[in-house]
Parts: sequence; C-alpha cells; structure tokens
Amino acid sequence: MAKKKDKALKSLRKDVARLKKQNDKLAEAIEKTREDQAASHKELRRLAEERPAAQGASPGEQEDSSHDSDEGSEVTEAAERRAGNSV
Repeated sequence: MAKKKDKALKSLRKDVARLKKQNDKLAEAIEKTREDQAASHKELRRLAEERPAAQGASPGEQEDSSHDSDEGSEVTEAAERRAGNSV
C-alpha cells in the first residue's frame, strides 16, 4: 500500500512541476503580449497626433489624401513585432 502512495505522490510531483513550467511559459507569453500592446498603443497615439493636420480638410479630401500618401506604406516597428520579425 505504501508503494502505491509513493508512486501516486511522485506522479503528482511530476504533474505539479510540469504545470509550473507551463504556467511560467504562459506568464512570459502574457508579458510579451502586454509589451506588444503597449508598443502598438504608443504607435497609435503617435499616428493620432499626426492626424490633426488632416482634420482641416473636408471629409472627401481626407479620404483621398490618405490613399495617396506614401507615409502609410512605411512599416512601423510595432507592425514588425506583431508580424513576428525582429527589428
């Protein structure tokens, strides 16, 4: 009977170790996601601050100018990170 308990205890310890490892990996993934979110939010704020210059134009002009702009074709660092590329 003691051997069964020892075996069960050993199995539970293995499971706990495996779950701790999995938890650590998930915590790292969450931290990276939060960092990426913060970078994206910072990029959105920067882009939003650039927009006031376009607010003086009429709605039709804004739409046309946003499609003609070469600035939008630039890939940002945050977009690179989201795509999984290192910057």
